[in-house]
Amino acid sequence: MALLELTLKEAEMVKNALLAEKSLWKEVDRNWGNRTNADSNADVCDAAIAKVDAACEKQPEVLITNKDLFFIISNAKSFYSNIPSNVYISNKKIEENDFKHIALVNSIVMWLNGKNLVKKLVKFDYTDHSCQYEELE
Repeated sequence: MALLELTLKEAEMVKNALLAEKSLWKEVDRNWGNRTNADSNADVCDAAIAKVDAACEKQPEVLITNKDLFFIISNAKSFYSNIPSNVYISNKKIEENDFKHIALVNSIVMWLNGKNLVKKLVKFDYTDHSCQYEELE
């Protein structure tokens, strides 16, 4: 399950709520002596706080290397040569002069998906199912 996209203020509020919940479970542990359940819930709070902290950290840049660029271009050329003459995206026929753009964008999207750089899987809506996506290795 993916973490929701939170603003810094929202993330801070979630962390504060988790800290309050953790202290509540620690209090339950002191008063009732139910160590296994209270410790377990406090550990869950700690894990959730760590995930919120990690999500708030600045993410590293991903550079497109020469190898990546050649992969994208090669994949686009291969895809372009295999595009059937009747392609429909969202029930709209695509003109043949747009095939090169479709092939390049498709290749870039496949590369991004393969590197897990987008939050959701992105793909064209080929309503005629003439073009199928391949998995990246």
